[in-house]
Order: sequence, then structure tokens, then C-alpha cells
Amino acid sequence: MIPRNVANRFANVMGVDRHIAQPEIVRLHALRTLHDAGMLDRTVFTGGTYLRTMVTGDVGRLSEDLDFTNAGRPDDPRPPIEAAFAAARHGAASDVVAPYRTERRNWGCEVGYRHEWDRGTFRLQVSYREAPFLPPARWSPLPQPYFRSSPFPMFEIASLRVE
Repeated sequence: MIPRNVANRFANVMGVDRHIAQPEIVRLHALRTLHDAGMLDRTVFTGGTYLRTMVTGDVGRLSEDLDFTNAGRPDDPRPPIEAAFAAARHGAASDVVAPYRTERRNWGCEVGYRHEWDRGTFRLQVSYREAPFLPPARWSPLPQPYFRSSPFPMFEIASLRVE
């Protein structure tokens, strides 16, 4: 996990409390975990965290969840998501909490996380309503001040293509 002093500096740059900024770092770790497990191979990263992570960088509000649109995954993403989060990685442990399915066939859950100096939850959702409305492209998250302290190299995520 990113050291607390790095998270503190990131929070200071963003002008927010560490407990607001720190979950963004955790969500990047979760994205890396899902990427390494192959879960992102047939999904497209969407929503507010996508916009901040891939499009606006350090401009704008810090988002609170991970949203994806299905792009060929089986109807039940729960087994691969649970498998991805089954073991602690990079100093953080995560697990699927309270999975649910909506009337519109979307799947979601809370993801609980723990690391050396904090714990919390965030929501993860996979939409099965429609195909992505823009063609996806793969690229890396926009650089953030804490990336230099990341325990893993940056990686590409299939996301809506913005030109």
C-alpha cells in the first residue's frame, strides 16, 4: 500500500482530508487487482471514477465507486471478482460484501478493504443494460503525485474512448 505520508501529501495537493483522498489510492489498487485477474478484459471502465482517473486527472471531485459496462462477461461476475479479491495484494486486503443484482440485470457489491493504516468500503458495479455507447480504447490512468510510490507499474484499462 502507499505509505501514509504519501497519501497525506496527495490529500494536501487535492485540498481534502486524507480520509477523502486515500480511497482513490485504494480504488487504483483494486483496479490493478481486477486487471491482474483478467476481470477487466471484457468490461469497460465508466462513471465518475473513470472520468477522474482517465480523463480529468487531478481536476474535479474524488469519486467513490468503480463502474463498468459489460463487454462480453458472463452474466454473473461475482465468482471472478471474489477470486480477484481473495488474497491480499500490495499490502491491502479486500473482499466482496453484500453483492446484489438489480431488476435491470446490473450486478454490484460493496468492496471492503483493509490496509496497515485504514479500512473502508467502496461500491463496485457492472452494468448489463447496454453495450458501451462509445468504442472502448486501452490506456493508462493519468499520472497522480502518488504514482511514484506505487508498488506496481501503471497499466492499461479498457475505457470509453474520448477524443
